[in-house]
Amino acid sequence: SGSGMKQHFIDRHHGREPVDYLHPTMEQALGDTYGVMIYQEDVLKVAHAVAGMTLDEADTLRRAMSRKRGAREMARNMKRFIEGATANGVPEETACAIWELIANFAAYAYCKAHATTYGELACQCAYLKAHYPAEFFTAVLANGGGFYSAPVYVSEARRCGAPVLPPDVNRSEHNYVQEGHAIRCGLAPIGSLTEKTMNALLEMRDDGPFRNLNDLLARVPVSVGDGEALCQAGALDGLSDKTTATPITRPMQFWQLCGNRESGANRLFAAAATGIPTLPDYSARKKTHLEWERLGMLLSTHPFRYHAAYCHKHDFIACNHLVEYDGKNVTMLGIVIAERRLSLRNGQGCMKFLTMEDVWGIFEAVLFPETYRCYGHLPALGRTVICTGVVQCEHNAPTLIVERIMLPLPDPNPMAARPGMT
Repeated sequence: SGSGMKQHFIDRHHGREPVDYLHPTMEQALGDTYGVMIYQEDVLKVAHAVAGMTLDEADTLRRAMSRKRGAREMARNMKRFIEGATANGVPEETACAIWELIANFAAYAYCKAHATTYGELACQCAYLKAHYPAEFFTAVLANGGGFYSAPVYVSEARRCGAPVLPPDVNRSEHNYVQEGHAIRCGLAPIGSLTEKTMNALLEMRDDGPFRNLNDLLARVPVSVGDGEALCQAGALDGLSDKTTATPITRPMQFWQLCGNRESGANRLFAAAATGIPTLPDYSARKKTHLEWERLGMLLSTHPFRYHAAYCHKHDFIACNHLVEYDGKNVTMLGIVIAERRLSLRNGQGCMKFLTMEDVWGIFEAVLFPETYRCYGHLPALGRTVICTGVVQCEHNAPTLIVERIMLPLPDPNPMAARPGMT
């Protein structure tokens, strides 16, 4: 926590720091936590044991501190605490020191039930992620993600050996589902695909898989808009040509979709009645852009693929090796996946906290006020940036203290081109 008590608790638990108490009366209250206040309940126990407060009075004290009440109310609580402590034989100087300890801690405290539940859930999630990555990430994605957006979990699932497969009209369900050691993207994430068409596809598939695009169009009334969404998302790639039984390209899929919607003399593509012309497929780059537009993420590749040549020319540090560069200056390439700006008091400027991703994982970066004034406008969600700074490790957790930010030019990452992302 921000009070620093958590680290004292860990160090004392492992014997790296001696256990001591400001006064013997605190031992009966904090014996289980090695003399450290960890939970909100500890404030109540210390106030009760040291100052003789009733638990109701102690809880009023805790609420006053956690809600940052006015100076007059805090002074009244302090007076009550110190008078009670001295009446119990605690020296006034020691009572004041205990009061300061409580005052600095209370605003950061969790209740024990809340903290314990979070800890239990964190352990369960860590275990599932390590041993059952496909099941774990299927559940996370189907639940709409968590703190980060879906593309971040897709990348992390890929790193954990559970790739997310593209949507498929014969395999996808409404939401994400597990498929062996992989995850199958559902139909719901496809942008602009109507609920009506989605439900019709799933319902008609109960009578058997779609043999080809002709079979699908004969069984499900698909509009051009819905057909285009399915085509661009790659959901029709598993269907083959009716006569040759070979996969058909995206332009050929769309040709057939458009031809299916015309009739008689008004048929736009007359060739659709007798056969599909052989059309070359889209480039990998165009497929990637369409995938991002329709799904809001990249399933077929990592966005860094488009920076491969740039990375080859520069000595970027991978985030999974960041801890090895503690105290050293490094340069890193990353995609901004989360950001938070903090305005400092007394007009001292702003700071920016960034969570960034590269191919190997996720790392944290911080812009202090001076750096923020120069470069704070550059990192935006979805944007790829080059960060240079000093690595600072605390308890084996590295953070990049940013000194300079640049943009890789040109930025071919389709994520950077998304409206509203930059």
